[in-house]
Amino acid sequence: MTVVDYCAGLDGTLSTNNKLLIENMLHGGDAPTWKMARDIVISPLPLMTLGMAVKRISRNVLTEAIPDPFTIYRALRFSMTRSTQFQEHPEPFDIES
Repeated sequence: MTVVDYCAGLDGTLSTNNKLLIENMLHGGDAPTWKMARDIVISPLPLMTLGMAVKRISRNVLTEAIPDPFTIYRALRFSMTRSTQFQEHPEPFDIES
């Protein structure tokens, strides 16, 4: 299983097209691929897109910059870790505040 197989969309799975876009980014994507891939939801809880994950693990990276494959990999791992932590210890939802 690859790191992409651990990603989940809002309905629990990633479409074949979304998996291919992310895999293309892992092999050195270009600007059009990044524009499509950055909005893919890779974790439903907590909600995180690929672009959000890249921003969280990268410092001083411009939004329009194309991340390198290692940064994409690190972002996917970060998302997996956050999702696991969230499932183990869900944040309380306080409706009275």
